[in-house]
Amino acid sequence: NLNITNLTKVYIMQTKIEKMYSKKQLLSLVRQDLETLDNWIEILIKAEMIFEEYLNGSYYDSKNKRIANLRDNRPKDLIEILLTSCVAYGNNTLVAMCAICANILEKDDNRDEYLTIAELLAIFKDLGIYRLERDTSCDSYMLVPMVMLEDDVIDAINTFHYLPPMVCRPNFIRKNTDSPWLTVPSHSMAGHRLGRHDGNISLDIINIQNQKGYMLDKWFISNFEDDHEANIAHAIEYDSDRARFVEAQRNHLKQLDAIYELLTDVFYIPTQVDTRGRVYTSGYHINPQSYEYKKAMLNLSEYCQITIN
Repeated sequence: NLNITNLTKVYIMQTKIEKMYSKKQLLSLVRQDLETLDNWIEILIKAEMIFEEYLNGSYYDSKNKRIANLRDNRPKDLIEILLTSCVAYGNNTLVAMCAICANILEKDDNRDEYLTIAELLAIFKDLGIYRLERDTSCDSYMLVPMVMLEDDVIDAINTFHYLPPMVCRPNFIRKNTDSPWLTVPSHSMAGHRLGRHDGNISLDIINIQNQKGYMLDKWFISNFEDDHEANIAHAIEYDSDRARFVEAQRNHLKQLDAIYELLTDVFYIPTQVDTRGRVYTSGYHINPQSYEYKKAMLNLSEYCQITIN
């Protein structure tokens, strides 16, 4: 009975973690904050007018076909979701934002998705929600939010970008579309959904990997510090990028502290394979496939001591 009670507790805890860290929850927090803006309704009305003008324009053949498809299959709350995503995931390159927002459209061609999202981000740039800045250091455009969110929402954005490892055993995977998470949809194949299929993949390997328990090496973490300066130096090529990466490292440390508090016992890291069958462990902050320090901070939960005799 005690084991059942403890098992129930970890499953309840895992469900709470998934809800807390989900993108849906994050976007909901940001949208609630945006709805407190005095001119939010006016912004949405203006955005709708701009969008209708965009839909009714006359362009070259392939673009006309894309827009006709968008007009006939417009996702619900498209404008609100797009603007909210720009605030939640901004301070990013335009290319990265297109990738983040592309799934909103769910088209059959990811090139069409990216083109359409890029065009929408361009026509909505004067609404006062975000601005597009040319970053000469990386020869790209940056999408920079212009809305000041509440501190607790900013903390949530900085903390809840990535799901942490699971505190209970992942679900058993029986088909490609099964998710190891309790409440979050997922796929056994990594990468863009258009590259996924229902053909045979190594589900047995995925299940074996998913059942592998890990524990944090608290002694190692307490006695050795990650070389964040080296990480920054490795990540940047131009001095103008330094402030952005320093801020990212600061947020990364905050996120790690929150995750360390969750992972007090055995945890599990879900696995996927790509189209070539290569195995990838999921996660950003805690991942055995990351760089040296990240690997050293992990121990297997089940192990045996190897002796000479």
